[in-house]
Amino acid sequence: MKRALNLVVLFLSMLACVSGLFYIHIYLSGEIEGIIFALGLGFPGLIGFYCSTKIKKTKLKWLLLGLNYLFATYSTVLIIVIYWLQVFGIEFFTS
Repeated sequence: MKRALNLVVLFLSMLACVSGLFYIHIYLSGEIEGIIFALGLGFPGLIGFYCSTKIKKTKLKWLLLGLNYLFATYSTVLIIVIYWLQVFGIEFFTS
C-alpha cells in the first residue's frame, strides 16, 4: 500500500513539473512570471525526489531521477537564459 502511494505521488509530482514547464515554455517564456513559476515548481520537484528515493528497485529509481531532474534542470535553465537574453535585447529566435 505504501509503495503504491509513493508511486502515485511520484507520478503526480512529475506530471505537475512537466506540465508546468510546458506551460512556462509556451505561455510565459521570457517573462518574469515564468521565472517565478519555475521557481515555484521546486516544491513538487522535492516531493517527487522524496518519493523516488523510497523506490526499492535501483534501476527504476535512477531512471526516474535522471529523467525528471535532467529534463527539469534543462528546461528551467533554458527559461532563465531566454528571459535574460530578452532583457538585454538579444533576439534568441529569429523569424
